[in-house]
Amino acid sequence: MGNSPDLNLVDCALWGALQQMVCRDSIITSLNDMKEKIWRCWAELSQGLIDRAVDQWRPRLQAVVKAKGGHIEQLFNLFLSMMVMSMLSLSVES
Repeated sequence: MGNSPDLNLVDCALWGALQQMVCRDSIITSLNDMKEKIWRCWAELSQGLIDRAVDQWRPRLQAVVKAKGGHIEQLFNLFLSMMVMSMLSLSVES
């Protein structure tokens, strides 16, 4: 379970955003150029995006435990959908 990619705090959302930022606008001409651009883009990531990734940590951990260390992406997406539906029904009742 400790090696589960589902427990990577720097999840797909952060990697995807970072990749888009690194690849936009300019051509990378060397390994050092790429390293510098990755560091610059990492510093530019939105704090809100990072906060959302951190907020997903506990539910991801709980889902991995529930799946007995197995892959959780489908289970996690189902869990998030159920949370959203629950929140929507609460707001309708209010």
